[in-house]
Amino acid sequence: MVQRLKNMEEKSKIDKADYWSDGKLYTVWKYLNGGGPLRTKDVFRFWDITPAGGSVDDSASGLIWLLRSYKEKLSGIRFNKKSYPKIHSKEHEGKIISINKKLEAETSKAVEKILSNKFSIDDISTICGSGKSSIIKSLEFDRKIPEKTRDKLSKYIDRYIEDFIENLLYTSRKNYYKFEKQKDITLLSLRESVKKYGNDFTIEYGKNTAEFASWDEKYLFIHSLIALERLKYLNINGIWVYDFDDPLGESYKAEITVEKKCFPESSPRNKKTKRAEGSKSTVFDEKQSKIKHGSKELKIPYGTIEYCLCRILFKESVGKPVSWDEVADECDGARGLDERKTEFRSVYDAYLRLNDKARQKLGIKKLCEWKKMTVFRVI
Repeated sequence: MVQRLKNMEEKSKIDKADYWSDGKLYTVWKYLNGGGPLRTKDVFRFWDITPAGGSVDDSASGLIWLLRSYKEKLSGIRFNKKSYPKIHSKEHEGKIISINKKLEAETSKAVEKILSNKFSIDDISTICGSGKSSIIKSLEFDRKIPEKTRDKLSKYIDRYIEDFIENLLYTSRKNYYKFEKQKDITLLSLRESVKKYGNDFTIEYGKNTAEFASWDEKYLFIHSLIALERLKYLNINGIWVYDFDDPLGESYKAEITVEKKCFPESSPRNKKTKRAEGSKSTVFDEKQSKIKHGSKELKIPYGTIEYCLCRILFKESVGKPVSWDEVADECDGARGLDERKTEFRSVYDAYLRLNDKARQKLGIKKLCEWKKMTVFRVI
């Protein structure tokens, strides 16, 4: 009987779902999937999951609200005292922070708990919107999500996206297009990108981006991509907001692979050519700083990020993924975030350049592929 009541309560939570903002869905999706230029492999910070044009307060309160509704917690949540003064030097004057005497007693108490690392997610909720976003930015938590928590949130998101596709969500505050319209807008943009770049590319959506005809508040970019992945039109390799080219996080960037189902009229890949490419031996000569593919050679500038990328990729077997920060550490001779100077975007750009050069000089379609935060050789 008790279990039956719990099941009914779970179902009612989902059945009464209102439309989420794209930002709220992005925060939860990002927490579950990662992807993009995260600062470390093992740790999340709230600004890693903050949506385009949003605030860390919004991302923190949104994620915590959902976790609390399922009686779950953020695994390994802690206040990073070391990173706080580095990131927020204006507020750091000798001490970590000086508590504002005008703050309400409840908020002041929550701040004290967080600074001493003796707090709960309720204390984070208390300081959200209180002008203490710098503290929230210095909170970090484990990227490895407990299976029980992941299972609950994933099931919720799956059901929510199904309802989005079936047009079953409520629109109590503002109107959104039906899914077919959302789908049409997205596919129109994807078709243009496929014509220009092929099936693998990065697409950007924001108020000042060129990929879409115009900014439309009735259109939900994040919802549409996740829904189309569920329908097997595409694969999402990563979605992010902040990077080297957009430090203010004003737009969404999504690295995707379009499937044949998306545009069936497009010409299929040439399997014969692919087999011919794969039959040739491809090696990297570190001393000569050259990639050799059959009788052709590609000179790689020694000591560059492309060189480091090749060194790591050719030490591994074809298809074995290498994390972007392993490449960054290879470039910097570093062993962690504190010593790292090479940015995610620099590694990603080196990957793009390497493929472009391989196509021009070696006559191969692609040397390596990018998926989520990893890169691997395809030949």
